[in-house]
Amino acid sequence: MTIEQSKSQEALQPTSINHHTRGILQFNGQHFRALIEHGNDVILLSDQNGNYSYASPSIQRVLGYSPEEFIQLNGFTLIHPDDIPSLAEAFQQLVATPGLSETQQFRILHKNGSWRWVESTSTNLLQEPEIQAIVTNFHDITDRKQIEERQHLLSQISDLYISSLDHQITLQEVADLIVPDLADYCRIVLIDAEHQIKAIVASHIDPQKITLVKDLYEQYQGRISATHGVQTLLETGQPELISVITEETLTPLGQENPAALPIIHTLGLQSYMGAPLIVRGRTMGAITFSSVQPHRHYTQDDLDFATEIARRLALVLDNARLYQEAQEELAERKETEELLKRREEEHYRLAAIVESSNDAIVGKTLEGIITSWNHAAEQLFGYSAEEAIGQPIIMIIPPELRSEEDTIIRNLRQGIRIQHFETVRVRKNGTRVNVSLSISPVKDAEGHIIGAAKIARDISRQKEIEQRKDDFISMASHELKTPVTSIKGFTQLLVRRFQRLGDEESLRFLARMDTQLNKLTKLISDLLDLSKIQAGRLEYREEPFELDELVEEIIENVQGTTSTHALILDVSTREQHVRILGDRDRIGQVFINLLTNAIKYSPKANKVLIQVTKEGNSAVIRVQDFGIGIAADYQEQIFERFYQINEPDLKTYPGLGIGLHISKEIVERHHGRIRVSSQKGMGTTFSVLLPLLHEEE
Repeated sequence: MTIEQSKSQEALQPTSINHHTRGILQFNGQHFRALIEHGNDVILLSDQNGNYSYASPSIQRVLGYSPEEFIQLNGFTLIHPDDIPSLAEAFQQLVATPGLSETQQFRILHKNGSWRWVESTSTNLLQEPEIQAIVTNFHDITDRKQIEERQHLLSQISDLYISSLDHQITLQEVADLIVPDLADYCRIVLIDAEHQIKAIVASHIDPQKITLVKDLYEQYQGRISATHGVQTLLETGQPELISVITEETLTPLGQENPAALPIIHTLGLQSYMGAPLIVRGRTMGAITFSSVQPHRHYTQDDLDFATEIARRLALVLDNARLYQEAQEELAERKETEELLKRREEEHYRLAAIVESSNDAIVGKTLEGIITSWNHAAEQLFGYSAEEAIGQPIIMIIPPELRSEEDTIIRNLRQGIRIQHFETVRVRKNGTRVNVSLSISPVKDAEGHIIGAAKIARDISRQKEIEQRKDDFISMASHELKTPVTSIKGFTQLLVRRFQRLGDEESLRFLARMDTQLNKLTKLISDLLDLSKIQAGRLEYREEPFELDELVEEIIENVQGTTSTHALILDVSTREQHVRILGDRDRIGQVFINLLTNAIKYSPKANKVLIQVTKEGNSAVIRVQDFGIGIAADYQEQIFERFYQINEPDLKTYPGLGIGLHISKEIVERHHGRIRVSSQKGMGTTFSVLLPLLHEEE
């Protein structure tokens, strides 16, 4: 014992001080020394600045410091930062009030680096002549505080799941509660019914290392065998504890997965424990606790507590799952009820719409039996609903068109919708009416097609207007043809005259005039053809001819009209003696239109490719350009009469939109097909398929 300590102990003699201190100091001599030196409480003497002049030997049992080491320290340097403000305030009040005693609980740093909870009572005896110090006695309450804190942690975990059903958020909050009080980093993993990971959260005292924690898990995820870790907890359903992590402990881990060792070393793992989340015999996941502090090594008591956390966690998760399922069932039931209500409302609303519609709306089975008949149908066809429902739909179909119904039913069975199909139907009084039909399949709850809904619109007025328009076009075309032919003749006469005169400038003007007259002549011819098509009077001659020779001839003629594009016939696929039966001039008209279109709509290209091949029983001619292309939305419509694509980049290509319509009519009259394949900005290929003429024919 030092001289200073002897003086301090001599100062601890009974005197006129408060009754608490008097009780402490009533012993003297050897009894008092024995009490101080062998007691569980630590006795300290300090001045008003917190500098110690005496520490009892029990300081070494409680905090690991020798008395000599401890008195060299200022008391506040060992206090936990979170506890300093309240202690500093209490100490100031204590120093300012002679005889005052204060009791506090706080954390103080053990020599091994761990924090220990103590309960301390300090008395201000600075004014006592024999003492002249602040007398403090304290004892370790870490175990008690640990029990309290662990109980509080369990309560917090339960409260989190009572207040939240979002598992992902709540699991993260649980992990954050565990760190740093029980672990330096923590992982929680959940699995689904197929034992696949569905959620993983992690918390670390250093947020920047959370990625490493997850990387470590990834090293073991899906491995067939593992000595320790989440995978083992999930497979065995048993808790595990590695109190002290040593190189010998890590050796088998390194053999199983060498890539994991650098991550473990970087994390600085010192101690580890884990427990599965099990409820009603089913493993729901696992939770792991890891320490990187040299002084914190998990014990069996710690593992028991971790297992209790896991048990509660699994229980509240299961309760949350059951609650969620119940809520989902209620929501589904409510949704079903609302759906039924909406369907009922929709049924009445649709019924009102159908009944008030200006279009005839008819329902029928796949056998063609009428099941519904609205008011507009009564007005259009003359039959009342009572007369129509239950009757076959063919009662309104002309005898010569009843084959249409077979085609319609066949398409409906395949789920194919029919839109804007123009045809003729018969009224009750025997008169006929032009209608446009849109027919859709009707499905039952299982998605099976059980019938059809048909909308019939009276287009008699539209047909009448179209007929007038066709008549006007036909008349105008005929009226224009004669003067244009005359102008053409006079132009040729002037050409010959100026050729004799050698007037080159006038010849250039006449050449331009002749070009425009040719365009006008073609336009008039197209309009005449269109009017003949509409009237069913377009004439065709049937004769065998060599299609490949016709294509070569057309290529040569069109090539003479352009200097911007090379028309290239693909000789690698070229077929010779491709004979068909048909009107040679009309088929030539189709290819002239396709080639001129290819040139017109590929202004930045310099070539057009043509192929002549045989495919099965068909001759196939393809015309491919490398121009602006046609968007998919328009590819079915470009063959319609007067149709023009309404896009800004096509406004600079004038035309009436009848060339492809005439081409399609000509090809189909030859029992062939015309198809288009295109991609916007990538060019277009038109394919014409015509029946081959076989030798026996």
